[in-house]
Amino acid sequence: MSKSEAVNAYAIYETQDAVQGAVTAANSARPKDSSAHAKILDDAKILCFAPERLAASLPTFGRLRFVTDRASHFDLIIAETEDDIGDFETFVAQSGNPAAPLIAFSQDFGERADFVLKDPSPNALVSAITSLLPIYARLVELPAIPRGVDRNGLLALSLAYTRERKIGAEWRPEHAEAIGYPLLRGMDNPRPVLERLADAGLLERQFCQRLHLCRHCNSSRIFAREVCISCRSSNLTESALVHHYACGTQASQTDFEQREGYVCPKCNKKLRHYGVDYDKPGAVFSCGCCGASMAEPDVGFTCSGCGGYTCGEESETRDWYHYSLLPDGLAALRAGKLPRTGFDDGQSGRLSLRDFKLITQSRLRDMRRHGRPMSVLKLDFDTADLEERIGRRGMLNVCAFALEIAVQDFHESDVTTSLPRGLAVCLADTDAAGAADVGEGIMAKLRAAVGVTMNIDTKVFEGEQIDGLLKELCGC
Repeated sequence: MSKSEAVNAYAIYETQDAVQGAVTAANSARPKDSSAHAKILDDAKILCFAPERLAASLPTFGRLRFVTDRASHFDLIIAETEDDIGDFETFVAQSGNPAAPLIAFSQDFGERADFVLKDPSPNALVSAITSLLPIYARLVELPAIPRGVDRNGLLALSLAYTRERKIGAEWRPEHAEAIGYPLLRGMDNPRPVLERLADAGLLERQFCQRLHLCRHCNSSRIFAREVCISCRSSNLTESALVHHYACGTQASQTDFEQREGYVCPKCNKKLRHYGVDYDKPGAVFSCGCCGASMAEPDVGFTCSGCGGYTCGEESETRDWYHYSLLPDGLAALRAGKLPRTGFDDGQSGRLSLRDFKLITQSRLRDMRRHGRPMSVLKLDFDTADLEERIGRRGMLNVCAFALEIAVQDFHESDVTTSLPRGLAVCLADTDAAGAADVGEGIMAKLRAAVGVTMNIDTKVFEGEQIDGLLKELCGC
């Protein structure tokens, strides 16, 4: 054995000895209780995902073993920085256990990190894993989070339950939405997911913020400005409004100012005495760009992303909430699947909103390239009116039946998605007039087949309107 090999062997022996001492200390420091996780370090096989480079340098102890395949099952995640894992959103999508406790060696992961190790020594690693055993114990009680349409919803519920905390909204100025959910780091566009869970009674909303939106790109990174009513410039000057009693002229004080004092710009008379010749009833704004005068400027928003301007009166808003787990949410989590939203039983073959958006966007690009028509038909059922008249169960049954009647008029090439109160269908090679005819045909069939009066709002979207609809449906 060479000298260097002897040194390395001694270092490994010393590290293993330190780890075993740390485990013994952790076990002796644990309270003597009968909790499910009291002897996990001793009795359970714990699989820990770590990037290959990091896994090779970390010590193992007890029944802890490292895996490097992110798609395999594991109980813990260890990473030095986010660069170790790569794109965290991709990692979450591919992960065998996206809700696993995360031990990080940096602040890269924000609130998604359950423990941040400043000292990655064996003793510190043992202490970190020991502190996360309650989360581990709650996770092992739950079914594995499946891939598919329920994955992000179940992941949000799981993180709220196993971490025993609400899903809080926080300012994220680097994001176009200006607000994000740090606990859900790695989840693409979590707000629509959380809203659907809240609509289904699985999460409870607590109001956080109401933000204005850019009408061009839907961003909330916008700045309020006072602008000229004529040219939209913010180069405004406020000055006193002078009223000349004799001729009735009202103008900016600067228009009256002469070397010898105030002189009326209309009748050229000199104004000598305040309250006798003139007064100042208010203020006026003057634009330094176009010269316009106004009593009040317009208030609008300029987007820091696209540069577009949105008039304050035309600006739409988006409400953001914190979310807390409800008993029905825990029940869905323990069942391993989400209840179907509204009256959709999930067996209809309709696409998820995400897939509907992707397919519709792809078709829209093809139609534009080849100059062919395409439209989207949206049906909205007045579920509140129905529920008031025939009760919730009756409303769900009637709407489910109406959906099955409606889809009979669609071709195999048409793609549909369920909405909380209806559905949307992408109609290839169909212009707006044709889509309106399809809508009228559906309405006629529903009037003949459904035994109660239904208020249904049908809307047809084409061209750029489809882009706006997809943003509205998917919340992005």
